[in-house]
Formats: sequence, C-alpha cells, structure tokens
Amino acid sequence: MHLQKKIYIFFWLLLFCNLITAQQNTVLYAITEKNGLTDNVATCFFQDSKGIMWIGTNYGLNTYDGSEVNNFIASANGINDNAINDIIEDENKNIWIATGNGLTSYSLATKKITTFNYPNKDNAFNRFYSIAILKNIIYLATEKGLVIFNITTQKFGISGNANTVANHLTKIYIDKLKRIWLGTYSGLWQYYPQQKKFENFDNPSNDASLIDLVTDIIATDEKKLYFGNWNKGLKQLDIENKKVISFTTYKNSSGNITSLALQKNKEGIKQLWVSSNLSCLNHSTKSFDNLFANNKSISTNRIYCDNNNLLWISTNDGVKIYNPTKQYFTNVILSNNVPITSQGISLFPLQNQFLLGGEGATALQLFSDELTPIKNLSNKIINGGAVMNIQKDTANNYWICTSNGLYNFNNNLHLTKLFTSNEKSAKSLPKNFINYFFQYSNNEVWVMPWRKGVWQLNKSTNSFDRVVINNGDTLLANSNISKVIIDNNKNIWLTDYSAGLFKYNTKKGLVENIIKENRLTNEFILNNKLYTITASAIFCIDIISNKIDTFLLPQGKNKFTYDFIPNTNNQLWIATKTGLLVFNLTTKIFKNFTVDDGLVNNDLDVTFTTLSNGKILIASNTYATSFNPAIITTTTTVANLILTKVIANNTEINFNTDAIHLAWKDNNVQMHWALLNYSNPLGNQYFYKLDGIDAGWKSSGNKGFVSYNSLESGSYIFHYKAATSDGIVSEEKSILVIVHPPFWKTWWFRLLSILLIASIFYAIVKYISQRNLKEKLLQLEKEQAIEKERNRISKDVHDDLGSGLTKIAILTEVIKKDPINAEKNINKISETSRQLVDNLDEMVWALNPKNDSLDKLMGYLAEYVNQFLEATTLQPIVILPENITSIYVSEERRRNIFMVVKEFLNNTVKYSAAKHFTLQMFQSNIAFTLILKDDGKGFDINNINKMGNGLQNMQQRISDAGGVVQLQSNSEGTRLEMQF
Repeated sequence: MHLQKKIYIFFWLLLFCNLITAQQNTVLYAITEKNGLTDNVATCFFQDSKGIMWIGTNYGLNTYDGSEVNNFIASANGINDNAINDIIEDENKNIWIATGNGLTSYSLATKKITTFNYPNKDNAFNRFYSIAILKNIIYLATEKGLVIFNITTQKFGISGNANTVANHLTKIYIDKLKRIWLGTYSGLWQYYPQQKKFENFDNPSNDASLIDLVTDIIATDEKKLYFGNWNKGLKQLDIENKKVISFTTYKNSSGNITSLALQKNKEGIKQLWVSSNLSCLNHSTKSFDNLFANNKSISTNRIYCDNNNLLWISTNDGVKIYNPTKQYFTNVILSNNVPITSQGISLFPLQNQFLLGGEGATALQLFSDELTPIKNLSNKIINGGAVMNIQKDTANNYWICTSNGLYNFNNNLHLTKLFTSNEKSAKSLPKNFINYFFQYSNNEVWVMPWRKGVWQLNKSTNSFDRVVINNGDTLLANSNISKVIIDNNKNIWLTDYSAGLFKYNTKKGLVENIIKENRLTNEFILNNKLYTITASAIFCIDIISNKIDTFLLPQGKNKFTYDFIPNTNNQLWIATKTGLLVFNLTTKIFKNFTVDDGLVNNDLDVTFTTLSNGKILIASNTYATSFNPAIITTTTTVANLILTKVIANNTEINFNTDAIHLAWKDNNVQMHWALLNYSNPLGNQYFYKLDGIDAGWKSSGNKGFVSYNSLESGSYIFHYKAATSDGIVSEEKSILVIVHPPFWKTWWFRLLSILLIASIFYAIVKYISQRNLKEKLLQLEKEQAIEKERNRISKDVHDDLGSGLTKIAILTEVIKKDPINAEKNINKISETSRQLVDNLDEMVWALNPKNDSLDKLMGYLAEYVNQFLEATTLQPIVILPENITSIYVSEERRRNIFMVVKEFLNNTVKYSAAKHFTLQMFQSNIAFTLILKDDGKGFDINNINKMGNGLQNMQQRISDAGGVVQLQSNSEGTRLEMQF
C-alpha cells in the first residue's frame, strides 16, 4: 500500500507539472489572400463613413464590407500605384489614398477614381508615406519634405526647409485641437501652417534615449502624445512642458514600434497598443502586457482600431481582428499527453470548488472555480478505477460511482464505505461497474450497475435488492442508465445510453418507453417539462400528458451530441461534435460557438456542470473550460446592413435607395449586400428572397451575394437581411427592382399599336365601305345609265323610227288617194326608208359593246364621213394616227362624239358652201384631240340664230362626253376642236 501511495503521488506530481494555468484563449479572426486580399501583409487600414474597411498592401488596395473583399489594382482600376501607404476621407466623402507613385481619390458617391501627381521629375516627390486632411488641404509625407495638395484648386505645393526640419517624413498626425504633428527621420515636430514654421519636440535636451526615426504618432488627450520609435520603443510627450518619457527601460520592452492604436478594453478603459509583440501599455506596472498568454510573439506591421472598437492587426499570415468583448472562454489543459480517463469525465460542483472525476492517478481531483488545482484525492479510489458519476445525498455524504465499485465519502471527503460485487452473496452489487447513483427518498437510494437494471441499497444491512415492477421483473433489467430524476408526482424518469427515455410510475409499478432507441446522456426538468436531447433533436415532454414537442438541431450541428445543461436564462447549452450549441427556449433560436470563438476543440466530448459562481464548466479528458453564460449570450447592437452594389450583365450600375432600374437586355443581375460587422465577419450569415421568384427566405452563406438570370420584364421586390456570428439578426431591408420591357412591350407602344391597328382597321373598313358604296353607286349609275339609254333608245325609236314609219304610212295613204302624184310620194317614201335604215344602223353601232374603243370609234367616224360626202361635191380629208391606242370609250361618249360629227357635217353640207371637209385626230398618253373643219364661208359665232340649237347641242354633247370645245369660224371656214 505504501508503494501504491508513492505511485499515486508520482502521477499527481507529473500531472501537476503538466497543468497549464487557466488562461484566456485569445480569439483572433483572420482575413487572408484566400478570402480575396491582394496580399497577406497589410500596410494600412481605414474605415470610411459608410463603415467599410479599406486595407492597403504593397500589391494593391482592398475594401472589405463584412461580406466580400474587392480589389483595386493599378493596371486594372486606374489607381496610381499598387504600393498603398495610407488612406483617409475628406468631408465630401472622397477617399484619398497615398501611394508609392502619387495621390489617388475615390468618390464614395460616384465610385470614380482620379489620380494626381506632383509635377516634379524626381519620383521621391510622389512617394507619399502618410496622409492627413485639414479643411480643404491634404498634407502628404514624403522623403523630400511636406507636400500639400489643395482639394479645391487641385494644385500641389511644398512646405519644408532643410535647415530647420529633416525633409524625410514618415508620419503626419492631426490631433483634436487641429495641431499638425510630423514624424520624421529627425524626431518629432509640429508644423504651423499659417506661419509655415516647424518646431522640434524631441531632441537630446529632453530625451536622453533619443532616436531620430519616429514611426507613428497618436494622442490620448489634449496634453499627452505618444510616438513610436525605431529601436527605442514607445515614448510619451507632455506637450506643454515638452517632457519626454521613454518606456524602453521597463521590462518587456516592445522594441521596434511601427504602429500605435487606442482601444477600449472589456471595462471600457482605453488602452494603448503597440505593434511590436502586439502589446498594450500597462500604466500601473509601466510595462507592456502581451495580447497572448506566455508572451507568445506575433509579427505585426500595422495596427488600427475601427469605430466598432475592433483592433485590426497586420501580420505575415493575413489580417487579424481582435474583439476584447468576445474573449469568452477560460481554458485549462488537464493533460498535454495521456487523457486523464478512458471513460467520460464526471463533475460535481461545490462552494467555490468542484470535483473532477477521471481515472487512475487522476481519478478524483479538487479544483477551484477559477480552474486552479487544489487537491488530488485519487489515492482514495482503490485500484485506480474510473469515476463514472459523483452525487451527494441529503445527509451530505458523497457517493462516487466507479468502474470498480460504489464509494461513500463523508462531508470531509473521507472514505467511509466501499460497495463491491460479491459472487457469493445475492445481496451484493451484481456488478462493480456503476453508472449512476440516485436518492429516491431520505432513506432509499438506487444504484444502476452497467446493464444490470436498478438496485436499491438497504442502508441498515448494507445490502442490495432489485427494484421490482408490478409484473415481478427487475426495473429495466438490461438497461444502461445515464441519468435518473423524479418529478413532483413521484414519477421517475430514466435516460438510457441506447434505449431512450423511460417513465416509471412508482404508484402503479408501470414502465413506459417515451422515446425509443435513442442515445440519451442527460435530462432536466424545467417548469414541469422534461428536456432531453438526441443527436438530431431536442425533446420537450410534458410530464403530465406525455405530449412531446420536438426542436430539430441546425443542419450540420446534428451529427452527435455528448451532453447538455440548462441555465437560468432559459437556455440549453449543448455539446456537439461541431461545437457548443445554445438553444433559447423562449425565442427558439440556436447559436453556435467554435474554436473561432476560443474553444479548445470543436468535438466537444465533454461533461457539463454549473459552478457556484454561475459559470458553466465543461470538461473533457484533456482540458476544462469555463464561461459566463450571461455574458456570452448578451445581445449586442447589430451592425448596419447595406446594399453594396448591383451588377447587370457584368457591368456595375448606379442605383438609388428607392429602386433599381434595369433595361430589358440587362436582366442577368447580381445583388451584393453586406452586414458591416467585423467581430467575426466570416461567421456572418446572409439571407434573401425576391418576390415572385423565391418562395421564401434563402441563405447565401457567409457572403451577401445572389445572382438572378433572365428576369422577365416587370417589378420585383428584393428583400435582404443578415445575422452576425452571435445569431443577432439585422433588420430586414428591401428595394424595388424594375426590369423595363423593350419598347415593343411598353404600355405606350401597345397603346399606339392598338390605336394604329384600330386606325388601319378603320381605314380598311372605311375603304371597303367606300369601295362598296362606290360600286353600289357605279352599279346604280350603270343601272341609271342603262335606264337612261333605254329611255333614249325608246325615245330615238319613237322619234326617229316611229315618226319615219308614220310618215311612210301617211305617204302610202296619199298614194292611194292621189295616184297621179304617186311617183313623187314614192320617192319620199324611199328617202325616208333610207334615212330610217341609217338611223337604225347608227343606233345598232352605238349599242354594240364591240365598238367601245377609240380605234373603232375613229374608224367608224372616218367611214361615215366618206359615205356621207359621197353624194356631194365636198372632198373628204381624213387624217388619223397610224396606230390608235385601243382605250375604252363608253357608249354614251361614243354617241355624243358621233352626233357632234354628224351635226357638224350636216351644217357643213347645208350652209358652208365648202369644197373640202377635214376630220383630223391626235392622241397622247392621257388624251386625244378631234378636229373638224371646212373651207366654207363660215358664220358669225355671235349670231347663231340661223343655225337654231345645233351649235349649242354640239357644245352640250361635247361637255357630256367629258371634253373641252374650241369653235372658230370666219370667211375661210369653220373649225371645231374637241379635247378629251
């Protein structure tokens, strides 16, 4: 036994030597080239008025909005140079960038880039190391002096005098009192722009450890100024007294300082960070406290504190972000080498202390709530058994379930009794491997051996009996019990590592399997509801009705659960294979913590307990972690959510806050939005939906980006929101998206088209109507003409033929009565008959449709003239074109023309005493002219009584035929010209 104690002491000393003091596991979030930076090493930082971070490198400029990294490269985006040295913003929301080859401005409103260069062939004048703005003047640090740039006139100038100040400048800093401070290769100076004078504030007279090269400047108040030096660390300047205090002589010297930053700590007190070893100035000890435990070094170049009190750190491995309020977890390594147990850790809280159960030399240990080891009690566990569970009864005795029996300790943790299995006794434990101990009442305790059911300890006899249900069987005879609790109705609830949840009604002796075939490790009763958790879901069971509500674990977090515990804030803390999950029973919202938040491991094979100080302790077989659940879940103000850009057909478009207008051909759209939260930016989650396209909210992961292709013309509303890594959801925002249709689909074009079609339809209908009307009129006119012609023919027949036949009949009667004069009357009958035949021939010719052409008309007229003058002394002269176009001449027109010729011919024969009669015709494409003339004695046109109505009838007939008449008559003859 003495040797065994020595072995235990040896193992304890070995463990104690391996224990690491409880420490905050510093949490830094990183952004690297993998996330889109142009280079891992940042040269400068700046947060603009919108909240967007600007990150300069030697290989390009970057912006980061908590969602995406955007790059600006000299060859692609038009900035002066890829070496970015400093960034600032003016009051007009223009970003000014000091580069290695000139000055660049970027308008936040228009996104326009403009470059400026100092007009000097010496490149050193355009190598700007630092930038500051006062009113409309930009001050630029160069190795040739202080260069100024007037924003209004866009002109450069230079202020500097080699006799009073070194012209090699490294830093320009303007404090709250508008004082301009210069860091140079020759110490710290102040510049007075009105007098254009320089004053030195750091020299051998006030600084015993003077080093000329000043790297950075920052003021903590109106009287104190801190500046970093190369090789000589940090210095403090009392401005009024020009007194310089150097911190290089104190311990933990920070060495070469390249950058300074002010940040508030957890308590809201400002602390000064220096880049060297990433340390902050401790005024009480006049030394530097390293950000990392054990003074772990980190290579830093630039540091910057943004408006959200986040420290941005430039390292060789990318940009790191430090949030002092998110350092949640305190960790202690229990063993760097061998796990302290092959089973699960067991925990039991005491006042300001807790017991931790392991195995062997670490079977039972006492720790403070601060995770400091106090005492090793492992030698009290015989044979180094694994401690499975620790409980305390109402008599303040400790019951320790182990793999080699049941131990009973008094209030002072002195072993009083050990219960083990004895094959020779039926009243002993059936097995030494004990899962759980449960006090059923003041005088009755239950013990659950591994897969041997439930047993009851008789304290008076120190013997064990089976707990029997109403059918005589052992309660859960083959169970592997993990936890036992009792409700207010004396019902006992038991969780099993493989068989699920059981409810034992002690009054009726009945057992009911509420949740079947699930691995359950723990259970708690809160407000008359029992909670237990499987690998994929939380079960909430009403202990009276057995009604079960189920809450599914988030996707990706439902692989495996080890343990869980509630806290007073109505939350459940769940140890999973993918981190620490917390479920708010009120809001039903999950939140997840991982190694990114300071946990030692994401695979949390741990046991929970609540310490006396209110913190929750989780312990595995290699480490323990404690945290304050009230602080870790405190709701913080969510950052601003902005729509950063809209890209249509690969071209970024301008938009306002009311609507996004897109042309019909620009309907392939990318929407970008960002949550300006950098506490853990890669943990931000983004959500969206487009009304009419997306049925509900969708997730875009940790980037605010979505693409829509081939959007139809119309109006849409794009909704977007985001959530921080802490699970805090931003306000929902939306914007109207209008895809304008092509002009042929616009309402006005459709209206015009309808009007045009209606007009065309109206015109067609009108044309058809008018055509039909014209046809009807023509038909009517034709019918009227036919009727008129019938009437005329009837009249002609009546007048000409009728009167002629009547004349013949009368002459015949005269011959009968007067035979003596028969010959004379017979001649008259013969003449009248011939005249009737001629009239009938003329009538038949006019009616025949075969004669309705101009050539037929002219042929008939020529033949008629020759026949008519054949029995006279007049010589006919007919002059016609060789080819007469065969054009249509209506029956009425033909008759009118013929009657004019006949009338003129009759008048010529009767009255003119002419020797010759001429019929002449001319024809053109659109008209023809007919000329009738004789060489007779003529007549007086003004006195035509002797000619009766003949001349007037001719003129009327020519007019009715659609012609124009010209009549000439004198002593040389008469000429009638008709134009048609």
